[in-house]
Parts: sequence; C-alpha cells; structure tokens
Amino acid sequence: MKRLAALMLGWALVSTTVSTTFVLLAADPTGSITGTVTDPSGAIVPKARITVRNEGTNATREAETNDDGDYTVALLPPAHYRVMVEKPNFRRSVRGDVILDVEQTARVDFSLQVGVLNEEVNVTDTPPLVQTDTSTLGQVVNGRAVHELPLNERNFLSFGLLVPGSQLPVEGSENSTQGGALSVDGAREQSNNFLLEGVDNNDPYINQYVALPSIDAIQEFKVQSSSYSAEYGRSGGAQINVILKSGTNQFHGNAFEFLRNRHMDAKNFFDFPDCTPASAPGTCAEIPRYDRNQFGGTFGGPIRRDKTFFFGSYEGLRLRQATTREATVPSQVERQEALAAVPSAFTNPAGLAIFNLYPAANVGADLANSNTFVSAPVIRNEENLTLIKVDHHASRGDTLSAHYARFDENRFNPFDPVNSFSNLPGYGSYTLNNGQNAGLGWTHVFTSAAVNELRAGFNRMRAGALQQNYGVNVSAQLGFPDVLTNPVDLGTPNVSLLGFEGIGEPVNYPQDRHDTTAHLSDTLAWVSGRHQFKFGGDVRDIQVNNYLDFVSRGEWFFSGRNQRKPHGGPGTVAVGRARLRHRGSGQHLQQPAQHRPGLLHSGRHPRGAPPVAQCRLAV
Repeated sequence: MKRLAALMLGWALVSTTVSTTFVLLAADPTGSITGTVTDPSGAIVPKARITVRNEGTNATREAETNDDGDYTVALLPPAHYRVMVEKPNFRRSVRGDVILDVEQTARVDFSLQVGVLNEEVNVTDTPPLVQTDTSTLGQVVNGRAVHELPLNERNFLSFGLLVPGSQLPVEGSENSTQGGALSVDGAREQSNNFLLEGVDNNDPYINQYVALPSIDAIQEFKVQSSSYSAEYGRSGGAQINVILKSGTNQFHGNAFEFLRNRHMDAKNFFDFPDCTPASAPGTCAEIPRYDRNQFGGTFGGPIRRDKTFFFGSYEGLRLRQATTREATVPSQVERQEALAAVPSAFTNPAGLAIFNLYPAANVGADLANSNTFVSAPVIRNEENLTLIKVDHHASRGDTLSAHYARFDENRFNPFDPVNSFSNLPGYGSYTLNNGQNAGLGWTHVFTSAAVNELRAGFNRMRAGALQQNYGVNVSAQLGFPDVLTNPVDLGTPNVSLLGFEGIGEPVNYPQDRHDTTAHLSDTLAWVSGRHQFKFGGDVRDIQVNNYLDFVSRGEWFFSGRNQRKPHGGPGTVAVGRARLRHRGSGQHLQQPAQHRPGLLHSGRHPRGAPPVAQCRLAV
C-alpha cells in the first residue's frame, strides 16, 4: 500500500505542477469485469476468491470479494475470459466464454451452491445486455461484423455508420476525399478522436487517422458517441478506439485476395455501347477501366507458450479506375475562325501554344460544331498496410504489449479531388502518404485492488502532394515567364480562356508536411469497498512541419480582347513554411461509486486552455 500511496501522491503532484493547455486525456483500450457473489439465500459472500483467465493466452488475474460481496477486475484487454469463484464450504462456480469488449464493464454475478470445493458448477446464464455499471453511450463493432460483412475497399471506418447517430459526410469534403470520414451526433467530421490500441492516431493537420490497419488485423473497435468516461477528451465528436488482434497459444493465419475487373462487369445505363465497324465517332466506347486487387494475409501464434505471443498482418491494394469528366473546348469551326480572324502580327506565341493544347471535341453527332470533350483517364493507387504486434507476460503481475503499424499510399489522380483546376486530362496530381503508429503498454498489478497501466507511443504522418508535371518547366516551353524556379514548383501554368475549360494544375501544389505526435499516458484503477477509482494523466507533444507554394507557376487570363499579351501574371505567390510546436497535458479522476446496485458512475474532466503554437509564414 505504500507503493500505491506514493503513486497517488505522484499523480497529485503532476496535477498541480503540469500546465494544462487543453484536454488530452488517457484512453485505455481495456475493459473491466465486475460482479457480486451471493449464497443460495441471497446473502453476500465476502472473501471469495475470483480468478479471471484469458482463454486465448491463459493469462490470469485474481481478486477477492469485499465485505459487500462485490469484486472488480479492471484494465483487462478485450478477449474471451473464464471467470471462476472459490470459497470454502461452497462448490466452485465457473462461467466460461465471457466476452469483454473494449471500454466495456461486464457484469458477471454468481450465486454459490453449498458443497465441497472440488465440485464444480458451470454457469451458462447470459450476462445482461443493459450495462448498469456505466452511462457511456457507444457501440462496439465486433470481430464477426468486421470480418464477415461486405465492405467496399475494406476501410474499417465505414462500419462506423452502423452506430446510432452517425451519418455520411458532405460529398466532396476534405476528409471524405482523403481516406474517409464520419460525422457522429451532428459533430463535424474533423471532431473525432482516433486511437489505435489506446495510442493517439490523429493527424493534427486535418484530424484524420494516421495509420490505417487491415480489416483482418482488427479484433474490434468501439465508437463512443456521448457521455464517455472522464478519461476521454481531446475532441468533442466520437471516440473511435481500434483494438488489434493478438497471438494466442495456437497458430492461426489466413490469406485473401479480392478481385474486381471491368471485363467481368456489365455496362450500366449511361455507358456508350460497344464499338462496331458501323459506329459513328463519339457514339461508342469500351467499359471504363476498373481493376482492383486487394490481397494479403495474417499470421499469429506463440513465441513461448503462455508467455510471449506475436501477430502480424499485411494488406496491399492495386487500383486502376477510370474517372470520367466533361470539358468545354473550342469546336473545329471556332478554331478555324479564331485563327483566321487574328493577324499573324498580333498573334501571341504563348496564347497560340495554349490554344493548341485544347483537344478536339469527341462527343456529338456533329463533331465539327461540338464543344464537348469527354475523357476517362485512369486513377492509379497503390497502398501497403503492414502491422506487427507482440504481447509478453513477464510475470503474474506484469504484462507488456507493443505494436507498430505502417500505412503507405502512392496515388495519381488525373483530376485532383480537392483543388482540380481543369477537367481536361494531363493536369492531375500525385499524392504520397506515409503513416506510422507505434505503442508500448505495461500493465502492472500492485494488488488485486490496484492495477496500473502505463502507455507510451508516437505517430508520424508524412503527406505530400505534387502537380502532375512537377520538375518539367512547361511554362518555358509554352513561352510563359518563370515565377518560381525551384524544380518542385515547375509545371504547367494556370491559364483561363474565357468561355472554355481552363488549363493548368492545382494552384495549391506543391505541398509537403511531416507531423509527429509523441504520447505518454498512465491510468491507475483502485477498488476500495464499493468505490472504484480510476485516475491518471496524459501528455502529448505535437510537431507540424510543412510547406505550401501557392500559385507557384502564375495565373494567366485570356479575355478575348484584341491584345498581344495575356492578362495576369504571378499575382499573389505565397511561399509558406510553417513550424508548429505544441505540448498538451490533462488529468482525469473518475469514481463509479456503487452505493447501491444499479447506480451509475460519475467522473470529472479538467478544463483546458487553447493550444500554444509557433508559426512562421513568408509571403
């Protein structure tokens, strides 16, 4: 108890000396098993021995009922458990296959029967569906749903739509175009808090997840929509906590591939018919390309039986998908008339070069007078998702868990999904994303009534976006002056021709950033009589380093007036370099006091101040 008192005193010092900048609280990916033990008459049974065993790894935790016959085993990782109660002069009572989900308080009560201890009673009653020991509102998406329900592109976030109060984001929103988004209970899609095994998994730039795990590596995840416990903070939207699979005493693995190919698809109502020798140009076409391969596998098992376990997964995506756009271009008749109307002495070389970049119309019965050009260039996307997790039971009172997850994406968009300047092909963008998440957790059992969990981790996001023709001085080739001469800034100038589609690449590229978050948290669960205390703290150090060159190739306008030079020029060219630094901390205290059966918990959140950041921007 001296060690426990010292630890509590340490947290009291932390809460009074650490400057709280905003609420960043510990969020443990664990659950608790609690209950009451009675005899056949309904009288309470104190001093009964409780043993909770993980059925996959044989890891055990012990507790003892208090003077009120109650027990609690806290900070248990989600798994299937076997709960056993022993008391002299009573038969041993066992309940198997107790499923504990993330952030769940599972109530498992026992009514002992009089007899000798070596006689065993197996209880098969189903635990109550209504959790009377917590007021948290949320829903667990379990492993069966994750693995068996059909899921397009296999992103776990889509399952969040099964949670009451969740809804699809606005079409074309920032997060929905960059990996998916979710809005819960009316909160913004950027108000969610993502956790991977209890470790911060948030991209501080757009508040999206950093590392995307494979569906086959997820044991379950929980979306808490409101009234979540005091240990949660940071965001006002949903708390999305993802739990990874772990190895067990048996080897398990799987391999998979999901294939979609356009040659296996039928044409839809809007597709042009197949071309025949009698087809007129612009009235027929093949099925737009759509080839997608998702493949990978998992493997896990024991390194040392009952002691050390591993689990690993890999998933790859190879996507080739046509995306169709319609653009307005000069007709063949308009081209001839325009060239004939402008004397050669008044012809602007840059304007003529841009004019020649417009393709001829390809849709319509009269192509000579048509202004419609339809194209279907191909999106190319390659993703690699890797993960490794190791669990080690050092002793009956010490358990260690470590994981490392990595997400790599290399994507080419013929039309940029966020800031496309033109609906003509040839002016798209490249997206390079690399997300990493690593964590180490240590659970230490001081006594059956005091358990501590220390967790350290980090995430790092590298996100770059480049224009399609970066490194090539297209401006000089077309006769336009240089604006910025750094090779990464080069490409096609942004040109607007009155009445027709613009030509050029996204004005906000190139850009690149490196975001890093270091995360340290600690939680102590302490049971005293009917009182269950849970308190701790959290510290996160956030760094954001990025650059963004805006209108780095200039912006030019041809208004149709008789002139030898285009309007426009470099305009406002912004060369941005930002370095943001922030450190936030928070503490929490929660007391789910059970003064009588069915009384729900109470907790306390600390209030925080706005974050402090340093930013340097040159224009």
